[in-house]
Amino acid sequence: MRSLLPLFPILVILLGIFGSLVLLGVLREKIGEETNQSNSGDPLNLATVAAQSDLARKLGVRADEILVVSSQVVDWPDASLGCPQPGAVYAQVVTPGFSLLLESAGKLFEYHTGEAESATETPIVDCTDHPAPSRGTPRESV
Repeated sequence: MRSLLPLFPILVILLGIFGSLVLLGVLREKIGEETNQSNSGDPLNLATVAAQSDLARKLGVRADEILVVSSQVVDWPDASLGCPQPGAVYAQVVTPGFSLLLESAGKLFEYHTGEAESATETPIVDCTDHPAPSRGTPRESV
């Protein structure tokens, strides 16, 4: 035990360096996520980030592997965002949002979104397998 005592300060220093490197990596990753999700607060960009993140989570891939094929600014006829679910009740109010067509590994996915202040608050609906999604009414600008 006595022979290990001189190594104790070196061990403490190494643990400190390792801990700092781990913390730095976590901080870099967190800052990168916040940068990707905020991106100047542009509603279309926020909706796109939300949809890509949702699809990436479902497919088990990275969000940057999800391609945006098309995007359109629309007004949805109600709060269902053009993809009403059977038995659900929705506010009957015109809802501004976006229609997004995404692609991953050669397969297309249709997403409808509303507008929000952040990607984590953006309402999104995966309408890919919906039997009759609404196309919404196109708008000129956000």
